[in-house]
Amino acid sequence: MFTSLWPSSRLPGHGTFVRERIECLRQRLDFDYRVIHPLPFYPPLPGGSAMARQSRLPRHERVDGIDVDYPRYFHLPRTGVARQAARVARGARAAFRRVVAEFRPSLIDAHYLWPDGCAALRLAGEAGLPCVVTARGSDVNVLAEDAGVRQSYVELLPRAARVLAVSRPLADRLDELGVSHEPVAVIPNGVDLVRYAPGSQRRDRILTVTRLVPGKRIDLLVRALAVDGGCLLPKLVVCGGGPARGAVERLARTLGVADRLDLRGEMSRDAVAKELADGGVFAFPSAHEGWPNAVLEALASGLPVVASAVGGVPDMLGASGAGVMLPVEADAQAWASALAAAVAAWRSDPASCCERSRARAEELSWERCTEDLAAIWREAGS
Repeated sequence: MFTSLWPSSRLPGHGTFVRERIECLRQRLDFDYRVIHPLPFYPPLPGGSAMARQSRLPRHERVDGIDVDYPRYFHLPRTGVARQAARVARGARAAFRRVVAEFRPSLIDAHYLWPDGCAALRLAGEAGLPCVVTARGSDVNVLAEDAGVRQSYVELLPRAARVLAVSRPLADRLDELGVSHEPVAVIPNGVDLVRYAPGSQRRDRILTVTRLVPGKRIDLLVRALAVDGGCLLPKLVVCGGGPARGAVERLARTLGVADRLDLRGEMSRDAVAKELADGGVFAFPSAHEGWPNAVLEALASGLPVVASAVGGVPDMLGASGAGVMLPVEADAQAWASALAAAVAAWRSDPASCCERSRARAEELSWERCTEDLAAIWREAGS
């Protein structure tokens, strides 16, 4: 495994969906694996931010019984993005060669195309190993807008044994760029139906699980709270932290809805699962996505969903009746109306809402999602 999306002792909830996919696949194919988790080089930083916590990671540790190496590479935030994959490859080369010599892998599996996937393709090529790469969202939706990144995709991704994407829109975009000799395969994430399950369903509220960054547009939900004097909607609970928290708090105070906004901050996966199990209407106004795990987890927990029709969300919700989708350009008034209708439906018949959402999640379990992936791995690693 070559990816920066992986849980560590400092960030145990980071990239769990990649680990869950591999663990489900391991049950089917019975293999061993090791992880190379490249990190930018920083001196140990104080504080509790993700960057600070990762800066304090050792060069190697065992996480849930899996050996994880953390090679460092030179990186200046928000500069030189087009050269980042080459820097990751340079910084990780020694660790990669050592792990290959010790472990003798038959396949490299890389997640997030830039810089991880493209760096892995460079290193796998040097070692003569097949490499499967997976696109996951902003690596295509955002980073591919950079001309240098896009050119690297065109040059490097055809070297992959197979290029995968977690949603059809991501695959279509990559096919347009001509990055693979065969069509990009769509292998969505699944959901853990044991961890995420309906509970008491007693809470009358709007709930979201997200990082507080501009692209997730939590400000749109805060503005929806203030529509029509704030009488349409119940409290909004936000599970997640991030750099936009201060801006969200200031907006809520300005609009007079701070008393109906509950920012919980970063939470463990178990704590998030408990919040989802307690019920409510799940809101997801993100501007762009690949295959959003938070929506899947809400469905598995029996929550009705109101979400932007972006990325894999239309395929995720489909015609299940488990959610309502809004166009990405929908304003706060439209969100307030859609959420108010969803809350009213929830209040009148929570059992039916829960049943529809859970049934759709069961169609998207990890077991179902890994059938095609197992065949791709067998072919690539043979």
